[in-house]
Formats: sequence, structure tokens, C-alpha cells
Amino acid sequence: MPHNFSAPELLRGRTAIFGTFATSGFTAGIWAASLPALDQRMGLGEARLGTVLLSIAAAALVSALITGRLCDRYGSRAVLLFAGPLCAISLVGPTLATDFTGLIAFAIVYGTSQGVLEVSMNVNSVELETAYDRPILSSFHGSWSLGSAAAGGATALAVGLDIGAQAIVLGGIALCLAAHAAFNHRALAFHAKPDPRPSTGQQKTVTRSPLTFLLVGLIAVLACAGHVTEGAIYDWANIFAVQELNATDALAPLSLTVFAAAMTIARFLGDAVRSKLGSERTLVLSGVLSASGYTIALVSPHWGGLPAALAGWTITGLGLSIIVPVLFGAVGAAGGSGRDLALVSTFGGFGLLIGPALIGYLAHATDLATALIIPGVLTIAFLTVGPFALKRLRHIEDARKNDKFSDEPEPAISR
Repeated sequence: MPHNFSAPELLRGRTAIFGTFATSGFTAGIWAASLPALDQRMGLGEARLGTVLLSIAAAALVSALITGRLCDRYGSRAVLLFAGPLCAISLVGPTLATDFTGLIAFAIVYGTSQGVLEVSMNVNSVELETAYDRPILSSFHGSWSLGSAAAGGATALAVGLDIGAQAIVLGGIALCLAAHAAFNHRALAFHAKPDPRPSTGQQKTVTRSPLTFLLVGLIAVLACAGHVTEGAIYDWANIFAVQELNATDALAPLSLTVFAAAMTIARFLGDAVRSKLGSERTLVLSGVLSASGYTIALVSPHWGGLPAALAGWTITGLGLSIIVPVLFGAVGAAGGSGRDLALVSTFGGFGLLIGPALIGYLAHATDLATALIIPGVLTIAFLTVGPFALKRLRHIEDARKNDKFSDEPEPAISR
């Protein structure tokens, strides 16, 4: 798609969003690292802490759907300018909360701001990739992972220096506010998309074919599957190592470590892979790696033990790392609106929320090795359904541009 941005402007916008993703990851990492201290300070226990986390996730999902419309109406940069600082500041409430009711209320505020930030920065990144006319999304997600890892390392260092938990979080909030101030205003401003409702003026009405709607919905379901398979490893891989492989407490965490490291590294390589292979073949490769890795890990109790499981989770991390960037990129390349991207993001968040819990229920009814077969099977969808959905969506977009398919008018992202 043609654009009027100069090369320096594009680089400035890319650097800004890279920094925003990293700051968002740092914020999430600071919050995650503070949970043990919060649990101990307030005596929450597993059930009440689970309620806090569920409140955050639910609020984020609801606000994500609303944010798509805000980005379409006001532009992603305008939303991003207030979403970043709000997300950082909102952590003050849970950090200083003195009772459970107040903690829940503050958690909902934090979850709401988190959903707004996630969607607005993802929409801006997709618009930026469209302006670049080549894959750049995967590196942004890699920067999020780096920011999260940096938060964990910084927290560990601060604890070693005997700094209090609340002081650590408040210091992290200050750093995040400074980072958002440095990065967000440098993001590129893409004008709002036209209102899809009928207009009496010259603006065209945006009409969408049922097929396009179904394909975007299918991609959203694939994003959900991707997050289910990812969340299952984050929450259960270490426990799998202990229960099924008799790993020690010192060795079991290596399961998550190798997976997260593979995810981060592969995300920085993902854009080059997608540029060379294209979105559809990249998704096939991701599916092959994910399915193979899950298979190796799940058979490790019978063959190979912990080393095989670690190899399996590493391969799975390589495969899962670029699935979500590929799906976002496909929707953006097809002229997807903020609401389309919000739908994909919301389904992904739902998968991350419901997946680990579903695995837990199934493990209780059977065993953990059996329960983990479910996300393993879901990886097959990336090999089969995913390429079909992306190919059909691309064909619709190509035909629309050639005026052979009456789907929706040329996206009015004017600059």
C-alpha cells in the first residue's frame, strides 16, 4: 500500500513501537514478579489470588473489544498516548491495596488499562507494517518478551539488595512512565478509518462480505488456539517435569526457561522468515515445529526423560513464537480495521485465560500427560486451517484491489 512517510519517519515510528512493546512487557513482568510478595502481605491464598488474576484478565478482554472502535475512530496513536501511562500508573493501586475488596477494584482498573494498551499498540504496529510493506511485527513481540525478562531480572536484583517489594514496584512504575513518555509520542499517527455506518456525504459505506467476516473470525479462533498451547506450557511445563519426569525442584524450571528463550530468540528472527517464506508457508512451518515439539515432550516420560522434554519445549517455542504476529499481519494486510484486530487480540487473550484452567480440570479428571494432548492437537490447526484462512483472505484483498470483488472500499488510512 502506498504511503507518504519518509524513511526516517518510518524508523522513528518503528523505534517508538519497539520501545512501547518492551515497556508493556516490563510492566507485566513487574506485576508478575510482585505477586508472591502481594500474596504474603495480604494472606490471599491460591483461591483469592486466582480471583485477582481472573479479574484482570476479564477486564482486559472487555476493554480490548472497546479499544478497537476507539482506534478506528480516533487513531491508534491517540489511544496509545494515554493508554501507556495509564497502564503503568494503575499498578499503584494493587501495590498499595490494604484489603481484598480494594485489591479487586484496583485489579480491574489495571486489567482495563492493560487491554487498551495491548490493542492500541498492536493496531499501530500492524498499520506500521502496512506502511513498511514488509514483515516487521515479530520483532515487536520479541521486545515484549525482553521487557518482561528484564523486569524479572531487575526484581531479583532489587530483592538481593534488600529493597522492599512495594518500593520495587513503585520504582518500576516510575521507569515505565518515563519510557512511555519517551516512546509513545514518537509513534506515527495513522488517521482514523471511515465510519462503517451509512453516510449522506461522499464517504463510502464500508460493507463486508460474510466470507471476510468468517475468515477474520477463523483467524481469531486460531489466535485463541495459539494462546491455549502457549499458556499450557507457561503454567504446566514445570509441573509436568516434576510429576511425569520426577525432575528436581532445581531442574524442573528449565522447562519454562528453554521455552521462553526459544520464543524470544525466534521472534527476532521471525520477520526475516516471513519475508522469505510468506505468511502461509511460515504458518505451516510454525505448525510443524509446534506439533513436533509437543509430541517429543509428551512422549518424554516413555523415551528420553527430561532432556527430551526440554528439547520438545524448545522446538515448540520456536514454532509458537511467530504464530500470533503472522495472524495479526494477515488481518492488517487485508485492510482489517481496529475492531478486526481487537477481535483477534480478544480471542487470543481468552485462550490464554481459559487454556491453563482447562488443562487443570482435564488433568484432575485424568492425568497431566493426557490433558496436555489437547493443546498438542490444536497445533495441527496451524498446519491445516491456518494456511487456508490466510490464503482466502489474501485472495479477497487482491480481488478487491482489482475491483473484482465487492467487499469493502480501499482502507482510508490517509496520512
